[in-house]
Amino acid sequence: MKKAKIISAVLFAALVLAGCNEEDRSSGSQQGDSVYSENTENSTSDVQSSEAQSSEAQSSTAPQDQTSSETQSVSSAPDNSSVQSDTSTPGTPQQSGSDPEANSALTIRGNKVVDCDENAETVVIPQGIDEIDEYAFADCKKLQSVTIAGTVRDIEDFAFRGCTSLVSITIPAGTDDVSDSAFDGCTALKEINVENGNREYSSIDGVLYGKGKTELIRLPEGKSGDFSIPGGVYEIDDKAFANTGIKSIVIPDAVREIGESAFEGCNSLTSVTLGNGITEIEERTFKNCSSLTSVTLPDSVREIEYSAFEGCEKVSVSYKGKTYSYAQINELYRAANGR
Repeated sequence: MKKAKIISAVLFAALVLAGCNEEDRSSGSQQGDSVYSENTENSTSDVQSSEAQSSEAQSSTAPQDQTSSETQSVSSAPDNSSVQSDTSTPGTPQQSGSDPEANSALTIRGNKVVDCDENAETVVIPQGIDEIDEYAFADCKKLQSVTIAGTVRDIEDFAFRGCTSLVSITIPAGTDDVSDSAFDGCTALKEINVENGNREYSSIDGVLYGKGKTELIRLPEGKSGDFSIPGGVYEIDDKAFANTGIKSIVIPDAVREIGESAFEGCNSLTSVTLGNGITEIEERTFKNCSSLTSVTLPDSVREIEYSAFEGCEKVSVSYKGKTYSYAQINELYRAANGR
């Protein structure tokens, strides 16, 4: 009996221990599950937070990339205003006109045209040029058209000498010095025109005058026939009619001065009548006027240079009631000069 109670007690204790172990295992499992769940939630949260931070970073950097792109686009665009500024630098020759070949024949040194291809037919002198040098276009026999830039101030001696195809030329408003020999030998030239606003020169019917039209500077060599000097002119410049095709001329009383070589080489000139304002016949005034037959001098003439009628072998000069042939020309000089 006693032995049976002992066995029963042992069995009961075993059952109690087994139950406790089962509870411990269940509790441990629950605790493990809880820890696993918390770890999983924390991991998921961390990933989501990382993704959010990455998205924010991308969002914050996007405008910077766009700004950078815009900056590159602006910096790579051509700066037209800068280019225009460079090409308009004062004193730098620039092409005038639409034809780039029109001034390719020119030789330019500094701001001066010094030479031109003798085969050139059309020339545009570019902006920035201020001088056409001596002989720059000399003997350019094919040259038909010249456009002179408004910056040109000086046209020097013999600048267009022998340009036998040139018919017309225009002096710009800014030009204030044209040599009296600039157009020598331009046998086809019929017009020398002047732009409005020029302070030194003017023109009437293609004839070059001073600004106030009191000074007759140059009749183009291509002019021919009879010519009447406008009222108000009191001075005829050196070489004003030289080598032209005029046939006769009457010089009014208002004219006080006739320059040297004024009618030299006028091979078609046959008669000249001078007004009472003339007191002196200058050197070579009528030199080599091979067709000149009749000249009437006023009594006001007090001096005649010895070369005034050189080469005028057909001439007959009337002076103070007496007529002198070419053979008597030295006698005429002595009579006028009081010798």
